[in-house]
Amino acid sequence: MNKEEFINSLRRELGSLPQKEIEDIIYDYEEHFQIGLSKGKAEEEIAEELGNPRLIAKAYKTHYKIDNTENNPSTRNLLTAILAAVSLGFFSFQYAPCVGGTGQRRCRDDRCGLGISARFT
Repeated sequence: MNKEEFINSLRRELGSLPQKEIEDIIYDYEEHFQIGLSKGKAEEEIAEELGNPRLIAKAYKTHYKIDNTENNPSTRNLLTAILAAVSLGFFSFQYAPCVGGTGQRRCRDDRCGLGISARFT
């Protein structure tokens, strides 16, 4: 997968997040490509190191829902966060080989356990 395919896939998967958050996340990943290219890596190699865009987006969306629940506690938000966390666990189990590339960024508080960074902490 090249840079354009990776970014388009990530943007599509992040679709339910607020536009400002999507733009911030996409900016971070475009920066990863710029840094990798400046070090002589191919776009495909960088994309592989970053991981599966679908899993990355799932982790961001889960963190967003958890953060939303912490900031706006309600029964609905709590159930949404629980379902998101359970589905992330199931999803990551299904796609475990896609996780853990050397280019994965670390979560600031490690709540997701997947080693994917989140802006929502």
